[in-house]
Amino acid sequence: STSPKIIRRNFDVALEKFKSAHNNKEIEPNSLTYEFFIKSCINLLPAGQVQTNLIAKAFTLCRRRALVSPNIVKLAHCYVPGIIESLETEHTHSFSKEGERNTMQLIPSEWSSSIPEKYRKRKVDLTDCDVLTQFTEFESEERNPP
Repeated sequence: STSPKIIRRNFDVALEKFKSAHNNKEIEPNSLTYEFFIKSCINLLPAGQVQTNLIAKAFTLCRRRALVSPNIVKLAHCYVPGIIESLETEHTHSFSKEGERNTMQLIPSEWSSSIPEKYRKRKVDLTDCDVLTQFTEFESEERNPP
């Protein structure tokens, strides 16, 4: 088991790198910058208001820079309940369904327009948050084999 001090130090490193990506004129944050930071918040901070606020702020920054990917939407949706709905009402951009039976939704194009076209994906399934948890568990098993 990893000590709380090491976990906190790891989060501090992630936060420092996230901030430096925003303050350095030579480095531009991209969607992976936000995904990495949101995952760091999820995996390294205890669940609670601090974690929720940091994820919400990172998501809002990402949206303002038009770098929102399906993974970022799903992470924010699953760990900050109501964030998508609150942004939809606040900005009148809403997710559109791709058919009545389909659970896939489209991210508003304004939220992802800075992602290069060949990498831009707008479809996201917001129904299954367990997939993220399973993926996180799988990743940790890969890093720490039995």
